[in-house]
Amino acid sequence: MPIPISYNYRNLLARRLTTFLTAAGMALVVFVFAAADDCKAQALEHYQRALVPNPQLAVAAEAAKRLGAHSIPKAESKPAR
Repeated sequence: MPIPISYNYRNLLARRLTTFLTAAGMALVVFVFAAADDCKAQALEHYQRALVPNPQLAVAAEAAKRLGAHSIPKAESKPAR
């Protein structure tokens, strides 16, 4: 003989504190896992950007080498007094 649904609802209402704490604990676990996954994704993206140079900068540096240009103009390269 199956247990009626009304019995389940009545028990949840009678045990409000434990029902709330259980739901809050499950929500906290989901939040922690989601935050950890997001942190991992951001860290991987950060390290990938650090390892792979910006292609636009690489093209600009190569063009500057070919033209014999310096990254700092000579007027600005003097030490400050």
